[in-house]
Amino acid sequence: MTQVSAHAAATTAERIVALAEANLGKRASSTNSKGGTGFGSSSNGAAGKPEAWCADFVKWVWATVGLDVEYLTAAAGSFGRYGPVMTTPQVGDAALYNYDGQGYADHVTLVVAVNTAHETYTRIGGDEGNHHSYSTTTVDRDGPFSYKKDSTDSGQKLSGFVRPRSIGQGNPWTPHPIDGKWDALTKKALQWKVKVVQDGDFGSVSCKALQRYLHVPVTGDRDTGTINALQRHLGIRQNGQWTPWTTKNLQQALNDGKF
Repeated sequence: MTQVSAHAAATTAERIVALAEANLGKRASSTNSKGGTGFGSSSNGAAGKPEAWCADFVKWVWATVGLDVEYLTAAAGSFGRYGPVMTTPQVGDAALYNYDGQGYADHVTLVVAVNTAHETYTRIGGDEGNHHSYSTTTVDRDGPFSYKKDSTDSGQKLSGFVRPRSIGQGNPWTPHPIDGKWDALTKKALQWKVKVVQDGDFGSVSCKALQRYLHVPVTGDRDTGTINALQRHLGIRQNGQWTPWTTKNLQQALNDGKF
């Protein structure tokens, strides 16, 4: 990381913390520090009433400081799919709890301080406190807590940390080993490129997005025409078969930013 990009990262983290702190004590329908109502859909996402809004708060903070929040929703688990989920936090990260690896999580908060000597982090989160009603929960700060994976000293099992991306930042799933394996990381890297949710399961939705990207008939099937178009796009021999050789060339193109 260059001095300029390191400074930008530090500045962004500071802005995340400052914005989160500026909204301590606020509720789902409070006037936020920017003058709006609540945080995203926190005040009316449940049929016009306040919804579970921990993800709303984190997404709102990231978006307000100018970060990429594409694919993030009001569901905490969307941060796991935005991913990748890491084991060591940085200030400004999202802390994810009870994430099942398939798109569901119980809770998400913001990391506002990290003590590497003690392996702890402090967090600020929305929808905290009294859970008798989503309308009465607040933005709170608590911690420090251990940042070891599966730690439960916060009251919930910690799954890991998700780093925000700058708008226009490169593919977060690369570089990837050039090993020819059609594994979850390769699928996520390709899903990111064709702008679908990065869940590591390259099913019909992802295949249709790839077909639109390659300008071939959209069927949702990884058929011969799609494979030939992919191989042509990669500049390799077209044989209509998705072999490890094809995957190696795909991995190389994704790593090089040339896909």
